[in-house]
Amino acid sequence: MKITAETLGNPAFQEYFSTQYAYYCGSMYKGIASKEMVVALANSGFLGFLGTGGMRLEEIESSLDYISNSLSMFEPYGANILPSYNNPELENKTIDLLLQYDVRVVEASSYVELSPALVRYAFNGLRRGTDGRVIRKNRVIAKLSRSEVARSFIEPVPESVLSSLVETKLISREEAELAATLPLASAICVESDSAGHTDSGISFAQFPAIKSLAISLTKRNASEKILVGSAGGLGSPDAIAGAFAMGADFVVTGSINQCSAEANISYEVKDILQALSVQDTTYAPSGDLFEMGAKVQVVKKGSMFALRANRLYELYTQYDSLDALTPSIIDELETQYFGKSISDIWEETSNHYQKANPEVLKSAANNPKTKMALVFKWYFVHTTRVALEGKKNGRGDYQVHCGPAMGAFNEIVKGSSLESWQKRGVAEIGKFLMEGAASVLSDLYAEQSNKAFEQTRKSATPKSTAKVAKTDVEAAISELEEIVDVQLDASDWVTVTQEMINQFAETTLDEYWLHVDQERAKQESQFGDTIAHGLLALSLVSHFREQCFPEFPSNATGMVYGFDNVRFINPVPVNSRVRGVFTLKEIVKNPDNSLTTKAKFSIEIHGNPVPALIGDLLGYITFSSGE
Repeated sequence: MKITAETLGNPAFQEYFSTQYAYYCGSMYKGIASKEMVVALANSGFLGFLGTGGMRLEEIESSLDYISNSLSMFEPYGANILPSYNNPELENKTIDLLLQYDVRVVEASSYVELSPALVRYAFNGLRRGTDGRVIRKNRVIAKLSRSEVARSFIEPVPESVLSSLVETKLISREEAELAATLPLASAICVESDSAGHTDSGISFAQFPAIKSLAISLTKRNASEKILVGSAGGLGSPDAIAGAFAMGADFVVTGSINQCSAEANISYEVKDILQALSVQDTTYAPSGDLFEMGAKVQVVKKGSMFALRANRLYELYTQYDSLDALTPSIIDELETQYFGKSISDIWEETSNHYQKANPEVLKSAANNPKTKMALVFKWYFVHTTRVALEGKKNGRGDYQVHCGPAMGAFNEIVKGSSLESWQKRGVAEIGKFLMEGAASVLSDLYAEQSNKAFEQTRKSATPKSTAKVAKTDVEAAISELEEIVDVQLDASDWVTVTQEMINQFAETTLDEYWLHVDQERAKQESQFGDTIAHGLLALSLVSHFREQCFPEFPSNATGMVYGFDNVRFINPVPVNSRVRGVFTLKEIVKNPDNSLTTKAKFSIEIHGNPVPALIGDLLGYITFSSGE
């Protein structure tokens, strides 16, 4: 069966988040992941997240208003949420806006522990369905890189946290009771060495460990499957294919989407990004976590930012105050780094925190090293601003978060329509990567299948085949050639009953409610009742083939050895009548006098002009001598 972009990953991702693909575009701070980007993705069946980090509340609200007016309630979109441990009110107000605009999914980034605000969002609107199952209104995708953080998102939220939210009337008692056994997250995004904040993790070590943890923990609480996806370093179809081959339920791209038409960043930065190779990034201290020594991955080519940021952190660890810096160091910083005096920077910084968070100034007044950190952190704010705005006189200090995936993407699209960033739409980038990954995996699996078939064919061919009279084979070929490119008479109709669906579900262990729970399906499914498994309809092909094709000679044995290009186009509602229609397209005589055939088929639904599925049926015919 040919793999497609839509069939990659776990279909539960499409179900949870109403997407067409098991792929989403990660948020990028300060609105680089813009409202226009979110809308463009949603209109093409992709999930995108507004980059709320560093945005003012009024900017977030304006963007959410734009998105909600541009999309219907059925199109997927979300927003990023970050913890604000020093200013919880900011996180609370951001959550208020997300609930006000009915944003149904958030990407929770940089959390090391659960915040009450995030718990409030996740469990707002919980209700119990008619079948007793808990139904979520909102979903959380937790982007993380550490197993201990993943555990907190997978295990049920502590009862003390839920009780506190009930007492403050932020969630109802019923919501707290329903949440008692639920994980906070519906999906975990395992972030490996990525653009921006990074632990420099290796996906082939991190991902399996966290996925194994998720499987282990959810065995104790099977109320809902938690999906585990991969992010970091995904900038080519081969990388995406590798992530899915490793077992990712979904994949996430990040900084490559900065270099797109919809990204809210300067043209100057996009020109830089378009020219990067995989070696053109490096690590620098993080501005927001400067004192802790956290790292971000940034563009190295054409910018002095990383070099100067590392120098600032070196000075911070060596000296206890600004007053301890030597005159030569002060001159170096003011003339080469800041472009203004330290006293001017402190005045600007003081004015900001006087409005934003006066407690920070109190801390700086009591601790000279804190004051030095605030002055140094001004440089990180400044370098981000000049990059976002494309200030030409600040080009040498651009701080641009980026990973090697950008260079990998640039390399793979050379000479194509996506080479120029002006023609890189985020949806086109997503389709290019997913379709390319599907092609990579299809080719790989086809090669493996062909090898396996050859081995099976050799062992299955009767030893006496070589003695078969050529006339038997030629007669069969002659009969089959008469019907090449001729649509054969359709098979009889078969009614797909609920009993048949239930038996198939029991046999295949696929007892998904949409197939077997008629009461729930009638209330919640868009189809108004249960539907047959797609593979159930496909399994009927052999039965229909026997009715439609001419009988083989008594010494011939026919078998199905595979399918190609299968597409499940239309669901088959329970009690539908279906039939098979075939057209033989190819006959090939093999050296051992066996035959291989290919026939196009469709499974039609009575009264519906759109078939349930289409594809190519691959057949294999052997002849015995009768001895």
